[in-house]
Amino acid sequence: MGQMMRVPQALTAKVIAMAGLAMWLVASVAAESLFKSPAGLEIKISNPQGPFFGSDYKATIQLVNRGTQRVRVVAPGVGSLHGVRTPRLYWIVRRAGGTARELPAPTPGCGNIDPLRAKEVIELGSNQSVDVSRAGPLLTLKEPGEYRVRLRYVNDPKMKWTGVPLGEHDPEAMRKVQESTPCDIVSNEIAIVARASKATR
Repeated sequence: MGQMMRVPQALTAKVIAMAGLAMWLVASVAAESLFKSPAGLEIKISNPQGPFFGSDYKATIQLVNRGTQRVRVVAPGVGSLHGVRTPRLYWIVRRAGGTARELPAPTPGCGNIDPLRAKEVIELGSNQSVDVSRAGPLLTLKEPGEYRVRLRYVNDPKMKWTGVPLGEHDPEAMRKVQESTPCDIVSNEIAIVARASKATR
């Protein structure tokens, strides 16, 4: 888990990355917010990586509290992108000249998830942030082109986890998850240029 840090006054994260073809269809339109989020709670993405054909993008992900009240957040983990645990994560993708769409949750593979650990439930004071990139979601794109990408983070403290944990969840950490801050926030937008490899042209 990343170390908490003080947030600078101006934080910018607009990055252009080069990467290969990929596989997800852009499907349903982004849903309306499920929760009223605390003022000042933000998610920031930057530095998308994955410059090889057939590989996935993986971005740096930060949760930032610019508000005056403390919040309790939960780090994403295996299963967050598949919608089987909180927080749930969704990529929102817009092709150049097109409409923003929210990618559907991919079908879970084996159905296993990592057991929840105490360090994955984080208290953020005013003007604090935490890097939660370790188990952040991978992004794939259907075809080459220019894209604008955002990440949606939904923390539902009352959500029932349905993945099969590879070990026992920390009971105190799970109790804290159930008392964490409900929120539905969308990140800043980053630019990605996806290019096919020479072998596919």
